Amino acid sequence: MGRYATSTSISLLLPNWLASNTTTSDTYGTDIWSAAADRAEGEVNSYLTARYDPSGWTTTAIPPLVRKLSEDLACYYSQRGSSTQDSQIKNRNLEEWKQTMETLSLLRSGDLKLAFTDGSLVGGRTDARMVSNTESRAHIFALDDERSWDVDADTLDDIDTERA
Repeated sequence: MGRYATSTSISLLLPNWLASNTTTSDTYGTDIWSAAADRAEGEVNSYLTARYDPSGWTTTAIPPLVRKLSEDLACYYSQRGSSTQDSQIKNRNLEEWKQTMETLSLLRSGDLKLAFTDGSLVGGRTDARMVSNTESRAHIFALDDERSWDVDADTLDDIDTERA
């Protein structure tokens, strides 16, 4: 079972989805949830590792947004995996899935920051910076003297001479 979306949250997120609404009475539903939670957490981690290091988070210190996104995806995958694939069920859950994926994309790009419940920002990876492939090259700006920036007065005449 996963770290972010746990079996104890099934009954809260999906009331009456399990038989008798307990994890012990419905092992088949718990197995579906477990597979969906693992898949959801793998997907969330793949987005987060671009900027964050989730391996250092303890189970008690997981950013709430990470837990929410994982649970949302786990709900989507478990419902999709356990029900008939008619268009009504698929479309109802698809909007939530799209919103979750958009939020993950914002986290990956850095447009949205992760925070803990106390409001402090989650520290980013120190090795997640872009590496430039032009580090050894000289800059092309500000190499000339400012007096060289003027346009040559007889440029048009020089162009005409070259064409002739």
